Amino acid sequence: MMENDNDRSRQQKKMSRRMLLTTMGIAGAALVSGGAVHALGERGTNEDDCCDCDEIAFVVKPSATVTEYSAILNTAFRNYSTILIKNGTYPVDVTLMQSLKSDTCIWFEPDAWLKVLPNSLDRYELLDLTNVENVYIYNPNLEGDKYEHTGTTGQWGHGINIVDSTNVRIYSPRSRKFWGDGLYIKGSKDIEIHNGLFDDNRRQGISIISGENLYLYRPICSNTGGQAPGAGIDIESNFVGEYLRNVNIYEPRMIRNALTQVHDHGIVISLKRHYSTTVKTDVSINIYNPVCEECSMSIETRQGSQGTINIVKPVIRNARKNGLYLLNCDSDDLDITIEQPSIYNPNHSGTPGIYSNGIALEATVAPSAGFLGMRNISIINPVLRNEGNDCYAIRVIGAHEHTLQNCKIEFPDIEGIFSQSFSAYYGGLYSPIDSSFVYRFDDRDHPRPIANGGSVSYDFRQTDVVYQGSEATGGIVYVNDLLPATGVEFRLENQSQLNQPLHIHFGTNGGFSEKVVHPIGSVPVKGLMLPTKFSWVKLIKLSATEFVIVQSSGNVTGIT
Repeated sequence: MMENDNDRSRQQKKMSRRMLLTTMGIAGAALVSGGAVHALGERGTNEDDCCDCDEIAFVVKPSATVTEYSAILNTAFRNYSTILIKNGTYPVDVTLMQSLKSDTCIWFEPDAWLKVLPNSLDRYELLDLTNVENVYIYNPNLEGDKYEHTGTTGQWGHGINIVDSTNVRIYSPRSRKFWGDGLYIKGSKDIEIHNGLFDDNRRQGISIISGENLYLYRPICSNTGGQAPGAGIDIESNFVGEYLRNVNIYEPRMIRNALTQVHDHGIVISLKRHYSTTVKTDVSINIYNPVCEECSMSIETRQGSQGTINIVKPVIRNARKNGLYLLNCDSDDLDITIEQPSIYNPNHSGTPGIYSNGIALEATVAPSAGFLGMRNISIINPVLRNEGNDCYAIRVIGAHEHTLQNCKIEFPDIEGIFSQSFSAYYGGLYSPIDSSFVYRFDDRDHPRPIANGGSVSYDFRQTDVVYQGSEATGGIVYVNDLLPATGVEFRLENQSQLNQPLHIHFGTNGGFSEKVVHPIGSVPVKGLMLPTKFSWVKLIKLSATEFVIVQSSGNVTGIT
């Protein structure tokens, strides 16, 4: 079949678009050099074809006679659907800027920058996408007035503002030095942000307040600071009912954020304003392969949130205080799962205190204020390494009778400078932990040696232990009553150098306490005996007075 003139024209346009996209550095969202600086904004021609549009309708160009570009940009944004912004720096008076319209495509050449002129506003938006749909922006380069701002109040001067909008795609944005956030998203649906760089913003690199079907791919947020919270990414609703449905963040990288704050948030999820005993707010947040360098990750929720939060394979290096921080997560209807977190050198600042831990789980709200206790949290296969300042690996802070209800920590791998692997001790008290809490280790891990007279207690570093002593009459170790939770697995093995028995006593060397051990019998015993070298037992604490043998070498007996 012969190709007609219309087919040939369409093919030529496709070739022309691809050539221009490549020249501008837009193809594949790459940033490459290209484009000469021209003089003044003007209507485009068909020679400027790109993307799926038949023409660039308006070209913005720098001019030696123009000192402020809001009028030209407003003309472009309010009247044209396809806009090209040529290389150059464009000073902008944000007090005069108008919002974009729907059905708009905007392309920035690689060195085209919109620069906010100093102002004293509490609130402004450089690119405002409010109540719009079908907007596509490529390579926007935006700079705020963080260091030239003439006011001292407010925290809402944003680079990109997406509010109550649908179907927005932004590729390779660079948004830096804003009085508020590099990017702000609220009440919007079907939003994609690709390969963004958000550096040196005052309040947040990115704020996500509410929305549905939000996708952020490979954002980098760095050097945020000057106004709390100062996070790289802050997912934080303002009110009950502001849902976060299907929020997905892929491979975010956070570098040195919250520079002036107590908690050095790289990524923070704060849903405390969902608090309600009657209204449920939907939550579905997934973060895949995040990396936090010299900053941390934190999650704070309350009753009222329902759904799931999933964090997959986070890597947290050199956090100034806590690596991973979970606060007041007491919703019965929200499940939090953190899979394979790797935390290296927490407490990098060397500051001692309760907020210097690898993983911290804290309750600060009193039961009298309706707090139900931390619950529904799963931390799977955590890896904790520390070659720096001493701290705790995993720490439970605060007292509540249902702390860690329906929670589990499975297969922790802890090595390095940690004064304790697990602590539930704070303010002179042992934090009570709910009977449903599960702490499980992996038998493949190397067991730790325990000396004659040693104790398996609230420090879960000693959950997989081996006695290798040479006492002529055998060794004695203690399972301390302070072992804080039921559901905790621990394993003890006798490797006596003289092939003598190992006596496992409940209580301390200051006094025994009797327990019922299943399936040995219903009569309480003072402990267990591992009679020969290589005999072993794995126990689970069922309650304050009961244990169960889940596995053993088969020759374990009770001590009466």
